[in-house]
This record gives sequence, structure tokens and C-alpha cells, in this order.
Amino acid sequence: MCFDMHKRANQFRLLSTFVFYFDLQVKRMTLFLQSQLDDLVLMITELACCDRKKMNGYSQGHILIESQL
Repeated sequence: MCFDMHKRANQFRLLSTFVFYFDLQVKRMTLFLQSQLDDLVLMITELACCDRKKMNGYSQGHILIESQL
């Protein structure tokens, strides 16, 4: 019986370590994806601002809405 308790305690430690590691990886990936999304939004905004002079028939409201997508 004592062996079973030690075995379960070790399994719990391994599971806790795995969950902790998995949580860190998810947080790291979330930060990475957020930075990629921020870069993409910045690039789209810059393109919209550069193309604003070239586009005819578009109001600034359309450009702002498109840059936020």
C-alpha cells in the first residue's frame, strides 16, 4: 500500500510538471502569435496609408475600416 501511494505521488508530480510545461508553452505561443498579429496590423495600416493617395473614390472612413481588419 505504501508503494502505491509513492507511485501515485510520483505520477501526480509528473502530471503537474507536464501541465506546468504545457501551460508555459501555450503562453509563449500566445505571445508569439499576438506579436505576429500586431506586426500584421501595423503593416496593413502602413499599406492603407501609403495607398490612400493612390486610391480614387475611397473616403478616409473606408480606409480606416479596412486597416482595422
